[in-house]
Amino acid sequence: MRVALGLLCSAALVAAGGCGGDDESEPAKSPSSAPAGTTASAGTGGAPSAAEVRSIALKEIGNCPKQRVREFLSAATRKQRGIVESPMLYCDGLPAVWYVRYENADGFRKDPGREPNPQIPYFIDGSVFVTAVLTAPGNDLPKTLPTKIKQDCGCGEVHGP
Repeated sequence: MRVALGLLCSAALVAAGGCGGDDESEPAKSPSSAPAGTTASAGTGGAPSAAEVRSIALKEIGNCPKQRVREFLSAATRKQRGIVESPMLYCDGLPAVWYVRYENADGFRKDPGREPNPQIPYFIDGSVFVTAVLTAPGNDLPKTLPTKIKQDCGCGEVHGP
């Protein structure tokens, strides 16, 4: 698991001290079991919540019988970097999608630990940053998810290749 976490940190290019989450975790809800109001509706505008991104991602991933959400950064690291929440969605034990919500819209730009992988597109809208890291045969999630989030929420920008 430490090897996978180390690879994830490289993929997301998070500051070396920023990896290793709290013990907070919760099972992810499948898109069909998500509570009302947690799925993004097209064109509504505004940055998507972690639940909305999770719902979109699970639809894009397709088959993910074992889902889990865990806070990726420690509380101390989040506080130091001005991050409110940083849940990671895991699919069958593998990191899939990382959602980061900063305290304010300048948070991403000012975050000393942010250096997104230039080969993986990411979504940003105000205080929200999302990147996908799961790659599997027939799954192009890192390339497609940022655009799908933008389309579903009618908001934000996609950066990267």
